[in-house]
Amino acid sequence: MDFWLCFACPAKFCELLLSDLESSMSFVEDLINQVLKGLPLITLVVTTKLDFSLSENMYSVQLHILCCVNPEETPNDLRLMRLKIEAVISQALLQCFWEVLYAEC
Repeated sequence: MDFWLCFACPAKFCELLLSDLESSMSFVEDLINQVLKGLPLITLVVTTKLDFSLSENMYSVQLHILCCVNPEETPNDLRLMRLKIEAVISQALLQCFWEVLYAEC
């Protein structure tokens, strides 16, 4: 199963360096991969995109997630696993941002 998760995070009280988005993106990806290691299934961040909008003073975090699941999993099980992944990622992002909002990809 693979999918995209997108978050909008206000820059107020942010722990990332605006001057170095490349390093900040690597930091976010490493942080999220560490959190995903605690899940029962193999789950990885395939792609991380981090952008900053100066006019909105907002970071945009886009993550392409790959999760190896049992082919016998039901659609309901997959939906619940995606929600759990989204929850642990948003909790991890709270280490960098004061507020984490879900955004449409």
